[in-house]
Parts: sequence; C-alpha cells; structure tokens
Amino acid sequence: MEPDAARPDVLGFVELVGDEITMLFVDPDASRRGIGLALLRTTVEHARASGLSAVVARASLVAEPVFERAGFGVVERQQVLRGGRSLARALMRLPLV
Repeated sequence: MEPDAARPDVLGFVELVGDEITMLFVDPDASRRGIGLALLRTTVEHARASGLSAVVARASLVAEPVFERAGFGVVERQQVLRGGRSLARALMRLPLV
C-alpha cells in the first residue's frame, strides 16, 4: 500500500514532564482505535521504570474516559479560563506503587 502524502505518519503523541502528563493527542481520523490508551500505558510503564510513585494529568472531559481506562482516578473537578471561556477538566492521578 502506498503512503498517503496527505495523512500524517504520526497518529498521536504524549508528553510526560516530571510526574505529569502534560499532553495527550490522537489524530481525530485515528480516534477510537486504542492509540491513546496504548500511549498512556507505555508512558505509565516508563514512569514506573523511572521510579515515580504516581502520575497525574489534567484531562479534558473528552480525554477523561481514556485516562480512566488506563487506571487513573479523578482527584478533583476543575474549571479553567481559556480564551475567555470556562472549560471543565479533571485532575486525575494514577498511583504506581
């Protein structure tokens, strides 16, 4: 199969800074295929191997279910202002020990 130049090779990415997942993104065309969950599981294993005792994330309402499937629990519901709009998110935590 020939690669499609209009489609990106990268379908998603995750960023871990210290003990916090600061970004999780999956290309919308690749959503609902388990990519986000696979990224989270790989990141959690890296964090565990690095000696972290827990990982946290501030998840949007859209992302919250994938974090829950990865074992994260809601610690606190939050409202943040972005661009003059109030957005709901969840502070989530996954203990590693």
